[in-house]
Amino acid sequence: TATATGRLATAGSTLAAKLDFTDLAVLGGGLRGALSATAGFDGTAQQGRLTLDGTGRGLAIGQTEADRLLAGSSTVLLRAVLLDGRVQIDEARLTNPQLSAEARGVLGTTQGNLTMTGRLANLALLLPDFPGPVTVTGTAEMRQAGSYALNLRGREPGQIDAQVAGTVAASMNSVNLTIAGTGQAGLVNAFIQPRAISGPVRFDLAMRGAPSLSALSGRVSL
Repeated sequence: TATATGRLATAGSTLAAKLDFTDLAVLGGGLRGALSATAGFDGTAQQGRLTLDGTGRGLAIGQTEADRLLAGSSTVLLRAVLLDGRVQIDEARLTNPQLSAEARGVLGTTQGNLTMTGRLANLALLLPDFPGPVTVTGTAEMRQAGSYALNLRGREPGQIDAQVAGTVAASMNSVNLTIAGTGQAGLVNAFIQPRAISGPVRFDLAMRGAPSLSALSGRVSL
């Protein structure tokens, strides 16, 4: 359900809304889970301010890896400004037991850019052989072809220091990425079983196609 109060006018509107969805599946697009939120808008479509504060439970978008990160209870926050057809994101934040992420930037209908920071509590949620926390910083640029150009740096204490660059489809089901950096040899043991190695390594990898270990190729050197 959704309820709203306030004033609508071409010269400027002031609205306050309350959203309460027991199951986001009614909106389609693979969405699932419950969401309770309050939202506000002040201004016009050409220049206005948006706010959103909410709590989600069991959120999902229909993409397996992303859905793992959204499990449980999540809090969301948005502070944004509408500027002549663009959305300036002053602060966007998502927090749950698995993930904390923040983003700022500007989005248009076909182009945009974001600066992001995030922390994943356990990389094993995405790559089961690689447990441990990971922090990520970097940028994402939205392109007209429906993809995002990424330039990210990921760090796991004592394990990984990697630079990731390339493109990701908006649906997240296809990537074209390079992954280069340093880590511990234990990170690659999953690829060479039953053999095992130890010590520091350098890697220069590519991931093309659907995100998975089988999509990786490249070189790892001791």
